[in-house]
Amino acid sequence: MLEQARLAAATTVPVLFLGEPGTGKEWLARSVHYESDRKDGAFVALDCRRTPTSVLYEILFGNEPGAVRPRNRTVFLREPAALPRDFQMLLCRTLADAGEHGRDRMMAAATTEPARDIASGRLLEEFHCALSPLTISLPPLRERRKDLPEFVEQMLERAAAATERRVTGLTPAAWDLVNSYNWPGNLHELYLTLRTACFRANDQIDVSDFPETLRLAVRMDKSSPPPPEPVIALDRVLEEAERRLIVLALKRAKGNKSRAAELLSIWRSRLLRRMEALGITGFDDE
Repeated sequence: MLEQARLAAATTVPVLFLGEPGTGKEWLARSVHYESDRKDGAFVALDCRRTPTSVLYEILFGNEPGAVRPRNRTVFLREPAALPRDFQMLLCRTLADAGEHGRDRMMAAATTEPARDIASGRLLEEFHCALSPLTISLPPLRERRKDLPEFVEQMLERAAAATERRVTGLTPAAWDLVNSYNWPGNLHELYLTLRTACFRANDQIDVSDFPETLRLAVRMDKSSPPPPEPVIALDRVLEEAERRLIVLALKRAKGNKSRAAELLSIWRSRLLRRMEALGITGFDDE
C-alpha cells in the first residue's frame, strides 16, 4: 500500500482509494498530495453525496470548460457514484484529456464497493475505469492488529490534546479489550472511542472508560461459537458463471443465437439446450 502511495505521489494519473468506511482513504490521499510536486497547491476534498452538482461544476471547471482548474492541486471525490450520470460522463472526457495539462493537477477518488455501484447502475463503468488507472486498497483495522499499538499511541495523543486531558496510556485490561474488538468503523471509530474515553479516564484509560456497547460487543464475540466453515455449492457457482457468459455472448451478438454460439465456441443446438436448462429467455434472433 505504501509503495503504491509513493508511486501515486510521483505521477498525475487518477488514483482510486478503496476501503471500508473509516480506513483512512482521505488521509492517505492527502499524504499522497503533500508528498507530490503539487504539495504547494490545494487539496480539494468534495463530497459527491452532499455537494450540489452546480457547486461541483463551478469548483471543478469554473469558466474554463473541458479542463479541471485551477492548476497545481489535487481534487479528491468522496463516493463518485453519487454524481449524476451526465456529470460522470463529463468528467470522463476531462480525464481522457488530462495528459494535456502536465504534472500540475490530479484527480483522486475514494469509494467502498465500486463493483456494487456499477452493477446497480449508479457508477458508470467508463467513469470507474477513468478514475482507476492506479488503485490503492486500504485494509480494515481488524486485519492490521500488529499496527494497533502505533495507531493507539498516535490517536491517544491527538484525543488527549483535543479533550485537554493528561491521559498517558491504557491499562493492560484496556489493551486486551482494544485487541479483542473488531473495530467495524476502523480508524475513525478507534479515534472517537479514545476521545470519549479520555473524558472519563484519569491518567490511564481503563475498561470502564470505554463505551458499554464496545464492552458488550467483545463479551458477545467471546461467548459466541466460531462460525461454521462456509459451504461452497460448486454446481450453483458453475451454473451462475455459465449463465453470465451465455447472456454476455447473446448481448454482444444482439440476440443472434448462431453468432452467440460462435463466440462461445459451441454448437447452436448446445447453446439452445443450455439456455433452456438455465432459464435464459428474452433473446430473439435478429
